[in-house]
Amino acid sequence: MATTPTSWSLLLESLTKYQGGDSTGFPDYGSWIGQFEAWFNRNARLREMEASVQLTLAASEVGLPADYIAWRAVEWLGATPDRELKWIHPKYIEVDYPSLLGEVEFFTIENGVLTVIPEDPNDNDIVLRYWQKLVGLGTDELETNWLSLSHPDLYLAGSMYEGAMYSRDLEGMAVWKAKRDEIFGELVRLSAYTQGADAIRSNEYF
Repeated sequence: MATTPTSWSLLLESLTKYQGGDSTGFPDYGSWIGQFEAWFNRNARLREMEASVQLTLAASEVGLPADYIAWRAVEWLGATPDRELKWIHPKYIEVDYPSLLGEVEFFTIENGVLTVIPEDPNDNDIVLRYWQKLVGLGTDELETNWLSLSHPDLYLAGSMYEGAMYSRDLEGMAVWKAKRDEIFGELVRLSAYTQGADAIRSNEYF
């Protein structure tokens, strides 16, 4: 009976079994798993990846979290009620920054730094709502993460596709890509089912 690969160790075992039980010529299963995780982080925007953090500004700037993928919303806590800021392109600041006066109303992100505009002399806190990277299995000996526990079949299919790429197995690539994309599509649809009405939760950010 096949073991459900819900952890790093069990996934390595499953990959070995799917390779006929012999790891000769396929020593780096970890790289297959890592390549799948990189693909997942580029493509997935699921409910489980929603995160928020309160950050303190310094000279109207603050660095982004290490697990940041993309922003969903930014709230400035220097007003009552808290103010949701509007994003503007960094180039706009260079051209029109001198004319932007008054309370904080905008933000931009460049080179891993979030900046609020106009300047906040009090350096109030902000709440950053963002899409959070999946922490990779094997990172600091991490055995499980939310994806391996809830959708181990996606981990296996995605890693097997990367393995087929590695070994230039065209038939395996077709089979495992189709399986990976099928499961991933199911997850995307399931995540979409939990969206609320636009009047309550804006699809622009969420």
